[in-house]
Amino acid sequence: MNGLILIEDFEKFKHGMEIFLMPPDFSVGTTPSDIIYTEDKMTLLHYIPTVEKPHPVPILIVYALVNRYYILDLQPDKSVIKKLLDEGFDVYIIDWGYPSGSDRYLTLDDYVNGYINNAVDKIKERSGLDKITLLGVCQGGTFSVMYAAQHPEKVENLVTLVAPVNFDSDTGLLHIWAKSLDVDKIVDYYGIVPGDFLNGGFLLTDPFRLMIDKYVGLFDRIESCQDDTECQLRNEETIKNFLRI
Repeated sequence: MNGLILIEDFEKFKHGMEIFLMPPDFSVGTTPSDIIYTEDKMTLLHYIPTVEKPHPVPILIVYALVNRYYILDLQPDKSVIKKLLDEGFDVYIIDWGYPSGSDRYLTLDDYVNGYINNAVDKIKERSGLDKITLLGVCQGGTFSVMYAAQHPEKVENLVTLVAPVNFDSDTGLLHIWAKSLDVDKIVDYYGIVPGDFLNGGFLLTDPFRLMIDKYVGLFDRIESCQDDTECQLRNEETIKNFLRI
């Protein structure tokens, strides 16, 4: 019995590695959109409505600087953006782009009262309304809270998801570690703090789950297919989902 299980596990591993060595084509951020405004590396996207009469108050989604905006639009059946559109909302989102050395001179004021404010004004101009809804995610939620506090006359609704706001806390490892970091020294050394540096901090909060267990879980989901075409397609879709995330 153990020998059969070992053979099956080997077949699953072998098939999974074959897919990884020739990864399937996949795409993210597939919901149709138009670019309506650009400034430096920032791009403001407007998603094409999917209903005849969208809700009159548009939504501006502000995502984090350290992530890509299309995380909310990974694929058609796993898309926050598409769900909002199908529910009748008029949706905009900010793509912050990729930073370069010149961005080391940007301040929070540049992001909040510069880029975000200009994006809000552009949406107000297009909609003809005085106020919009801000949906801030992660660090973008922190930015949105700052913006709403300074420009309440432009914000109809404020919604935040997983947004760090209370930094005087010892409830998480990142909060504890951050209090001991010499941020000025890090910025002076790097200029633009690399993504790998930040990602390393997140991984260390739960290293086994984030660096090992997720790959073990992936191979657990891969089926031993032999010549079963439908099974192979299911495995390919499993790998696509994993690579998107």
